[in-house]
Amino acid sequence: MTDADELIGLSRELTRRLQSKTMESPGATRDRSAVAEPGLLPCDLVETEDAYHITIDVPGVGVDDVAVTVHGRRAMIRTTRRAWIPDGLTPVQVEQTAGGMSRTIDLPSPVEEGAVRAQMAAGVLTIRILKAGEQAGASGPG
Repeated sequence: MTDADELIGLSRELTRRLQSKTMESPGATRDRSAVAEPGLLPCDLVETEDAYHITIDVPGVGVDDVAVTVHGRRAMIRTTRRAWIPDGLTPVQVEQTAGGMSRTIDLPSPVEEGAVRAQMAAGVLTIRILKAGEQAGASGPG
């Protein structure tokens, strides 16, 4: 095992332990499927009376590089992070990789497939999905 492999293992263990502690906070879900696996987009899912709200940190991802699809009780989010190293420069150390990431979230109840609003600010993607049977003008944040 190389030093890099050992560090990756320690990082994953620390992440697992921190997520475990977060899951113990009051009101947090105990559903282990809600904890992001390495390589997936970590997200937060909260709800109001009329909608689900998903937030995902997506630093380095542009608005045109995000796709949100909703079908039934499932929300699928795909992002693409483009390479940032300009032509003519030689990378010395590159840790922020380019490429696609995705996340599929099983929502607790059915939603309106056409009632999705997404916005991006300061590298945070915020998605609002109306619950099935709700009006587009219903009250609630976002």
